[in-house]
Amino acid sequence: MGKIYARQIPPEHQESPLYTICQSRDGKLDLSDEWPGISLTGNRRYNGYKTGAMEDAERATTDAAEEWSNARENGEHTRIIDVLDLYEIYKHNGKRWTPRELGQWKRLFEDYGSNPYDGRNADRRTVDALELITGKRYAETTLRGCVQGEWISCYYPVDDYTHKDLDRLEMEYFNTGEEWHVFDDDPDDGDPQEDFTMYVYSYKDDEKRQEIAAAAGWGTPEEVELHKFSGWTQLPKWA
Repeated sequence: MGKIYARQIPPEHQESPLYTICQSRDGKLDLSDEWPGISLTGNRRYNGYKTGAMEDAERATTDAAEEWSNARENGEHTRIIDVLDLYEIYKHNGKRWTPRELGQWKRLFEDYGSNPYDGRNADRRTVDALELITGKRYAETTLRGCVQGEWISCYYPVDDYTHKDLDRLEMEYFNTGEEWHVFDDDPDDGDPQEDFTMYVYSYKDDEKRQEIAAAAGWGTPEEVELHKFSGWTQLPKWA
């Protein structure tokens, strides 16, 4: 084997691996295996996904924070640990909250009391809660598609993913990459024995060839022959 023939699948027919690998039978996303620790949320127009830690963090930064703030306003002495227990907010490693961590929860709840509807602060509180619950460093970014309105918030453990990983997730989520059908011989004039489809993330042709050659396992990037989709043809028809 040497030459690699690659044909681009028409964009309207291409399938993102995110929706072939990470989609359950009921049509919902499940990122737990392929993208562990990542939550996608914030835009009701798009299919999101929340980890258990994310659900706990949102409950902590809304319901639990409001419970504590209301108690303070009513002059009640309510312990942070009691509020966390009430809403079942626990550390995912099973350990007890330390005095330092309880102090962090208190500051988070106080911030909610002074800025309950501030979106920027709400994102920061969610990140802080995720870090307390998981023991990992977290950050929030926005994944965007090609047009206005195509966006979703992404909460991710920063030590587990690179910016390149997030770029790949963004392309898969909005299906802005390309899908290619790869053969070991010309599918029209030859006799291909091997073929497969793959998702390509690169924009430059040289980088596309590198991706395709690496996935094929035979040939070199220089031996990849790219055949880009250029449109449909129509044939005349008479009654």
